[in-house]
Amino acid sequence: MIHVCPLEEFSQADYIVTSSGNRISREAEILRPEGLEIPSGKVIIKARCKINCENAHIIVNKFTMICESTHLSPSTSLSSIDMPIPKYIPMTIGTHCYIGQNCDIQSAVIGICCHIEDSCVLSPRTILKDFVYIKAESFVPSDMVIPPFAIVAGNPAKIIGEMPESITTLGFQNAALRYKYFKQTNTTTK
Repeated sequence: MIHVCPLEEFSQADYIVTSSGNRISREAEILRPEGLEIPSGKVIIKARCKINCENAHIIVNKFTMICESTHLSPSTSLSSIDMPIPKYIPMTIGTHCYIGQNCDIQSAVIGICCHIEDSCVLSPRTILKDFVYIKAESFVPSDMVIPPFAIVAGNPAKIIGEMPESITTLGFQNAALRYKYFKQTNTTTK
């Protein structure tokens, strides 16, 4: 279920590499970049990602990979008659996570070592506890809380299984290897 990406090389012309080891595509769009917090570095943000920090902070922790054309946007709290102005909820993504291509993420919290396959929608205020696995093309409805180790699939998403306890070791190892194997090409001239 969890797999390690093969060696993937990138060009310095295509990515910004920060002093803390972040690798951010120059094609990624980060709205209000000061609202994006990467406390420990070592995050990969690939091409055509859109990260909207205009209304609330987004925190992405180490060894997380966000793949191509994925959109991250904080969600709003439920409105009430007394509070007609929407209140935005910061988004937190735990360490060692993988978010596939073409996803639309509006979760409040994504726990550690979560794996989200391609083309998933995580609706506003969803919460993924640690070690959750979301299958491709799943639609997680608003306010759904997914328990630890759950395997989720479908539209609307339902819990269809449980991750093995060994994921607590394998998930961390695979995320570190994904980062390690995402290398800058050597551009030495002869």
